[in-house]
Amino acid sequence: MAKRQICVQVDEDVAKRMEEIRDKTGIPVSRQIELKLKGFKIVKDDDNSLELAKESLKCLVEAHK
Repeated sequence: MAKRQICVQVDEDVAKRMEEIRDKTGIPVSRQIELKLKGFKIVKDDDNSLELAKESLKCLVEAHK
């Protein structure tokens, strides 16, 4: 599938929020727009869920040994 360049106008509030996300995460505004168009959502994840995921993966790996 070929990519096409397009021009999009967004509300000033949305642009400011995307710039804040860019500053916090390093994800460029253009990439954020692309992800939103594809149906993705950028959310902040807490550290506990990451640790739970790591522990679950460790258990799965040990179970397959």
